[in-house]
Amino acid sequence: MYRPANAGHAHSLKIQAMPPILNKLLALSIAFCATTALACSPVQQFNITFPRNSAVLDASVVFQLSDQLADLKAHFPNYSNFSIMGLADSKQPADMTLATQRMKTVHQFLMQQGFLPERVYVDPAVVAADSVGHIVPGRVEIEFVPACPHYCCNLPTHKVKDLGVPMP
Repeated sequence: MYRPANAGHAHSLKIQAMPPILNKLLALSIAFCATTALACSPVQQFNITFPRNSAVLDASVVFQLSDQLADLKAHFPNYSNFSIMGLADSKQPADMTLATQRMKTVHQFLMQQGFLPERVYVDPAVVAADSVGHIVPGRVEIEFVPACPHYCCNLPTHKVKDLGVPMP
């Protein structure tokens, strides 16, 4: 009867040493991935959906936006900026105009809340929602960029240039 030489014994795994160049490449890869993984983005994004064929903030939208702003103020004492982007169906020219009006409405609302006009950016071009893969009628995307102090400020990958202004 044939029996392998190591039959009945635990299998042993031989590990061979890697050539020095592979060790260096592996170390560089790990270092790059670790640095990338430690990158931090405090940007907060939220959406506002308007009623159909309207650029007016109704009570439910005002409540939603006010609630989100209160949450931001509770977590971030300073802000760098807001960026407002409107989405529209590119096949509907009227939607493009309406998206622009909606962005202006959100901009005015933020001004009324005390945010500085030079720190609230309205994207000059409406983004075709079908180009980003999701058509949501009546939607405006808002990105909030907090300034330090926040949870990313102490990381070695975070380079602060703008200390922002206090939240109103």
